[in-house]
Amino acid sequence: MDAPASLLVRSEYSGAGAETLRANSAMATQAEMKKSLGDAMARRYPEAQLVGDVVLRDDRERNVMVLESQFTVPRMFSESATAWTVDYNAVNMADLLQVPGAGQRSAPLTVPGYPYAVDYEMTLRLPESFAMREDSESRTVADPAFNGTRKITLGKRGLKLELQLNLLADRIEAARTVEFSRKLQAWDMQRAGTLRVFKADMQGTPVAPPNEEARQRAALVKLDQAVQDAERSGREPGRALCERARVRAHLGQAQDAIKDATRAVKLQDQADGLLACRAEVYLLTGRVAEAKADFTRVIARGQGEPATWFGRGLANLYLNQPTQALADFREAGRATDEGERLSATVMQASLGTAPAAPGSVEDGENAWLPVALDMFAGRATPEHMLSIVARGRAPAPMHA
Repeated sequence: MDAPASLLVRSEYSGAGAETLRANSAMATQAEMKKSLGDAMARRYPEAQLVGDVVLRDDRERNVMVLESQFTVPRMFSESATAWTVDYNAVNMADLLQVPGAGQRSAPLTVPGYPYAVDYEMTLRLPESFAMREDSESRTVADPAFNGTRKITLGKRGLKLELQLNLLADRIEAARTVEFSRKLQAWDMQRAGTLRVFKADMQGTPVAPPNEEARQRAALVKLDQAVQDAERSGREPGRALCERARVRAHLGQAQDAIKDATRAVKLQDQADGLLACRAEVYLLTGRVAEAKADFTRVIARGQGEPATWFGRGLANLYLNQPTQALADFREAGRATDEGERLSATVMQASLGTAPAAPGSVEDGENAWLPVALDMFAGRATPEHMLSIVARGRAPAPMHA
C-alpha cells in the first residue's frame, strides 16, 4: 500500500461525444494529448506521472471512441492509524446539472444535456494480503429530471464504485426548481466522496485492531484535516463537518458535535443529507425533540429514505409516542436493503406487532435480526440472540 499505484484511465465516448473527440484528436499531436491528460490528472493527484503514449481506439461502425492513458501515482492513498483512504470525483458528471442561481423562478430551467446518460466506475485492486468481507451498498437519488445511482461493491481483495446518471427531461418546471436543487445537492454528495480500506482487513496484520474509541479518535484526526483542506481550497466543508459531527457524537463530545452539524446545515441549508446528519447527531446526543424536528423536515421535503423514517421512529419512541413510532418503522420497513428492512421489522415486533417472518439471512451483521424477531415471538431467549450478535462481524463503513 506504500508503493506507487498503477492507475489506468479509460474514457469511452459515443454519439456526439465520439464525433467531438474524433475531430479534436485529429488536430492534436501525441505530445499535446499527453500534456493535456497529464495536467488534468495532476490536479487530482499532484505526483501522478504519465507512462507511455495516449491510446485512441476508434470504432466508427458503432461511433464509439475510447481514450486510454496509464499513470503511476506515488502516495495515492492517505494513511491513518486504522485505514487507507482515496478520494473520488466523477468529473464527467459534474457539469451536466447545475443548481439554479435563484431558488424561486418564473420560467422553466433548461437541462442542456438532455437526453444523456453517463457512467463512472472506479475499481481498486488491492494486494493479496487483503481478505475483506464481501458486501455491497446502493443509493439512488431520483427526480423527474434525473436519476442518479451509486453502488459500492466490496470484494475479498478490492472494491468497485459504480455511478450512473441519466437525464430524464429537457427542463425543470419553475415550481419545481427548489425541489430539484435539493435533489441535485443530495446527488452531488454521492457523486464525490472517499473510499476507505481498513488495515484490520489485511491477513496477518501484526498489530491488533484498535478498540472502537481508538478507531473513532483516529478518524477524528483525519476529519479535522479534511475540514481544514476544504476550507483552504474554498470548497464547502459540509460533508466533512457532518462526518466529524457523527464521530464527535459517538465520542461523547455532544456540544462540538452539534456545533459541527449545525454549521454544515447553515452552509448548505437545502442539502437534505446534511439535515438528516444533524438529526442523527441530535439523536445520538440525546436531544430527541430536535432530532424528530429535523427528520420531519427531511421527510416533508420528499426525501424520506428508510434510514430517515427509522431515525424518526426512534425519536418518537424516546418521546413516548409509540403509535407514531410504529407508523415510522412501518415506512422504514419498505427498505430494499436487507439490514434496514429487518431492523425496522424488529422494532415493529418490539412494539407488539406481528410482521411477516423474513426470508433466509446469510451469516454476518444481520444474522441476529431474525433471532430478535423469534425472541419477541417467544421462540428464542435474549441470551441466544446475544450469542448470535457476539459471533457476527459488523462490516466496516465503506465510504465517508
